[in-house]
Amino acid sequence: MGEDLTARLEAARARKAKAEASRVEPDPLLAEVEAAERDANDAEALTDAACKLGAEGRFWLPIRTDEGAIIVKRPDAVRYRRFTDLERPTHLDVENLCKPCVHHPDRSKLDAMLEARPGLIGPIAEAVGILAGARRADLVGKSGA
Repeated sequence: MGEDLTARLEAARARKAKAEASRVEPDPLLAEVEAAERDANDAEALTDAACKLGAEGRFWLPIRTDEGAIIVKRPDAVRYRRFTDLERPTHLDVENLCKPCVHHPDRSKLDAMLEARPGLIGPIAEAVGILAGARRADLVGKSGA
């Protein structure tokens, strides 16, 4: 019985060593290149937004993500009013309000980002609300009494 356990232990250790040896570690230079390219894309997008949309904070807001910046512009007043008139907005209603407000990235890249990280719609919606005139305190609740 002891030999059986010893053999199993050796086999498990051999499998572990084989798995670890075949693991491909990411190239640190590749990660650095991708980060530099993302930073360059973000800088270009932020400059483009400032030139085309006006002042940051008033007409647009950036959201930083691991995949790159999302630039949200002020919503159309009619679309925003229609949204706020909804009694119980769905996730789709939020997306329909927010997606036209995204200046950067393009729609296909945004859709891919939202597919991979659906929670990104929350910060986008918050930015839309702020740009529509809601104060942050209105969005997160008032403190105090």
